[in-house]
Amino acid sequence: MVPNDAPKFLLQRSVAVISTPISSDFLCRHLGAPLCINYYLEHGKGTAQKGIYLGQLNNMLIALPPLAEQRRIVAKIDQLMARCDELEKLRSDRAQKLITVHTAALNRLLTAQDNDDFTAAWHFITQHFSELYSVKETVAELRKTILQLAVMGKLVPQDPNDEPVDHLLSRVLVEREKLNLGKLKESQPQPLEYEIPIHWKWKCLGSILVSGPTNGFSPKAVDYETSVRSLTLSATTSGKFKGEHSKFIANEISPDSNLWLCDGDILVQRGNTLEYVGVSAVYRGEPNRFIYPDLMMKLRVSSEIDTNFIYLAMSSEPCRNFLRSRASGTSGTMPKINQTTLKSLPLPLPPLAEQHRIVAKLDQLMALCDRLEGAISAAQTKQTDLLNAVMAQV
Repeated sequence: MVPNDAPKFLLQRSVAVISTPISSDFLCRHLGAPLCINYYLEHGKGTAQKGIYLGQLNNMLIALPPLAEQRRIVAKIDQLMARCDELEKLRSDRAQKLITVHTAALNRLLTAQDNDDFTAAWHFITQHFSELYSVKETVAELRKTILQLAVMGKLVPQDPNDEPVDHLLSRVLVEREKLNLGKLKESQPQPLEYEIPIHWKWKCLGSILVSGPTNGFSPKAVDYETSVRSLTLSATTSGKFKGEHSKFIANEISPDSNLWLCDGDILVQRGNTLEYVGVSAVYRGEPNRFIYPDLMMKLRVSSEIDTNFIYLAMSSEPCRNFLRSRASGTSGTMPKINQTTLKSLPLPLPPLAEQHRIVAKLDQLMALCDRLEGAISAAQTKQTDLLNAVMAQV
């Protein structure tokens, strides 16, 4: 009979209890070694959650040194692991200091009141470039800052000879009238939390559209090839269109259906986690190749406006925050934005020529960020290879 004061615990069906006269600390570390993990993966059964039968576990061979050596091995492992913890903390602390310094430098860029202050902030970054951009986190922040500078009009110089924005907007209205879209009852959009050049205009997204936003269609996928591919949400969560994230559907879609994507369409995630809701991407490709799901909205801006500029403006952090803050069901796992919210999104609109210059400059700088991340990955791989070479000699 079990005494009332005996300790009580619950043992799961998928847990095995091993009783052994050898060092339990040594056995624990041995069973967590890569060779043992490979054995579990090779002999485990199941799909959703793999498990290994006791018979297979009993048959697993382990290297067993004398008991005294077991204890020495455990002591040495503990010593080395403690050192690894110290090194990881030093690396983490260094990375956090770099991120803090880098964030302050970028904030100075964003809040520069004049050209001298902006130049000084940029000079600091270039002077400490190799140190600041030794971790990927700082490159990610640099991307956000470049994007923000672009929509603030600080990325390229303004040209007083550019055609005024009002002329551009007049042509947009003409295009909308030709498409029988009617006149918009547009109120003055509320500017976002930054200033733009005096010759730019704040406009609601809906006022420059010639199509949409419209929701997509989400039929059931099939496990065989058909003539219709439907995107999944993963196709645009990165902010770039990735057509490999699609599925075949058996539904017949008319060739003139609005569900088909055309080159230049902008897709916006209307439902996802708060991190991704409102993320946009531009489709560049052949028509009638993909349809889009119900949790996305599709829109098209006027041919008088640079689609890539609108996309980058929609991708900037203030625009993302605008959409996040107006998403419904934010306490759940799938917040959503609606068409009205999306059309009310305030966007900064420069002259068309300046839009083109900004997009070209942004492409150039983002390519630099790509190379930076590649260099960081290469350096980390080299460090790992060096460590493996050292460990091979231990």
